[in-house]
Amino acid sequence: MRSESQVEATGERRASWHGVMWPVAALVAVLAVARLVYLAFFCPYTLIEDEAQYWVWSQMLDWSYYTKGPGVAWAIAASTTVFGDAEWAVRLPAVLASAIAGVAIAGLAFDVTRSRRVAMLSAVAMTIVPAYLSLSLLMTIDGPLVACWALAAWCAWSASVRGRWWCWPALGLVIAIGVLFKYTLLLLVPGLVIWAIVWRKQIKLPTMGLLVCVVLACLAMLPVIVWNVNNDGATIKHLLGHLGFAEGNQQAALTKKSWAYNPLWTLTLIGTQVAMIGPVLVLGLLQGWRAFKERRVARADDAAWMGESFLLAGSLPVLVFYLLVSFVTEPEGNWPIASGVTLTVLAAMRIERATRVLGKGRNWTRVLWRFGVALAVLLSVASLRLDLLAKIPGLTWIPAGRFTNAQLMGVDAHKYVEVLRERTGQEPFVIANHYGRASQLWYYMPGHQRVHCSSSRMPGGRTTPWDFWPQLSLDDPALLGRPALVTGLSAFHWKQVFERVELVGMLQGDHKRNSKGKPSRPAYLAFGFKGFTSDGVRDWDDTKGDSDEAAGVQPAALNGGGQ
Repeated sequence: MRSESQVEATGERRASWHGVMWPVAALVAVLAVARLVYLAFFCPYTLIEDEAQYWVWSQMLDWSYYTKGPGVAWAIAASTTVFGDAEWAVRLPAVLASAIAGVAIAGLAFDVTRSRRVAMLSAVAMTIVPAYLSLSLLMTIDGPLVACWALAAWCAWSASVRGRWWCWPALGLVIAIGVLFKYTLLLLVPGLVIWAIVWRKQIKLPTMGLLVCVVLACLAMLPVIVWNVNNDGATIKHLLGHLGFAEGNQQAALTKKSWAYNPLWTLTLIGTQVAMIGPVLVLGLLQGWRAFKERRVARADDAAWMGESFLLAGSLPVLVFYLLVSFVTEPEGNWPIASGVTLTVLAAMRIERATRVLGKGRNWTRVLWRFGVALAVLLSVASLRLDLLAKIPGLTWIPAGRFTNAQLMGVDAHKYVEVLRERTGQEPFVIANHYGRASQLWYYMPGHQRVHCSSSRMPGGRTTPWDFWPQLSLDDPALLGRPALVTGLSAFHWKQVFERVELVGMLQGDHKRNSKGKPSRPAYLAFGFKGFTSDGVRDWDDTKGDSDEAAGVQPAALNGGGQ
């Protein structure tokens, strides 16, 4: 990073704040409008399971939820209340979060480097990260997390280095908002604290500002705290189980006997980060390593290393944390997704230097940058119609089914519900054994019919947010004796809690199959609900029959409906 005197020495005119941010704002605005137009009029993708689940949460508004804070539910509820329940309205917060992230990272870049080019390159770098491309269109918790991570880093630098007092309360609120979306944002704090301790003589850390920051963060996180107090710390237990501690999760406790390490966990995590963040990850780490090697003894005028170390502090701790986690359990690739946020500024600094100084000869930085831009353009175009690409010979491995045809499942499920109503004269209900299928059916069944989830009651299942909603309890006496459309597992399991079941098979649009090519979430017509025991299904010994044939199940007699 160049100091202000170096910027002036190279002849680059110092840009005003408005001169820097207007081009950035124009860029993110154009991208946001283009994404909204695409989602509203041209997008062929139905809600994926996670998106549908978060929409369900927005229908069951609460102070918090079993696995996550309430941020995603509140955001979707705000959008759909104004614009309705259309798919684009569910995804609108993702588009806005992407725009906020672009502006925030450019603002951070300019405040750290005082360079207009680095600021614009940082905003562009955010748009070429493969994972961030998808997060700008899909409404998951990671898009808002990335936006809050960028905002929090910007506020922390502005408050401690630029002396902007109002950024202290802003920092507290942004941290809290980020935590309400995803608890991972808390991993930004250790890096900032370590950096502040190292540079405490060169930065401004007013006691009152820090106090206001901490108080506001704690107050804003009260919904999560209160919910967990009222629910026996359910989220904490879930997170412990997610990280491989058996005592934190019922299902993990049933299966985990002792610690065992698989090197593929770590290798896969590293590989997914390279794939998801792309050349920006490599360029950012290379710039950070270069800055580390060239660092000088901390002095008041060592602005270059202070800024670069700040950016490293915003990325390395979360990467290191999940690398350590990979020695205990298998982490998911998106867990450290926010590590690329501040790395984009470091990558932009390296790119700016490469194009300014190293104009001749082989320049691997420029090669990586051009490759990243080309890859982003290719992925952007390809992602518009994955369903068409999946039909091309040799590309059938593309999981287009994950993004399409959920509406067909909803319509088909509704027809079977009508069949049950006609055949029994009773009001049917719907049970799915997987939260994702329950969510998609809930969203896409006409009238948004509520769907129960039996995951925690069945062998190999897990606790879900449904277990904390009394109005959807499967212990409701009003359900006894009624028919239901059920999906997942085998007929043998459903015969433990219903008097009789009939095979439906795959719902239209269902793409889920097991390793043998058979439906992994078949549907059944079930009659005479007997209820679950307190421990789940009435007979946990499923070795007696693991197929419909062994269970003696006949195909459903439709009598006026269904496929």
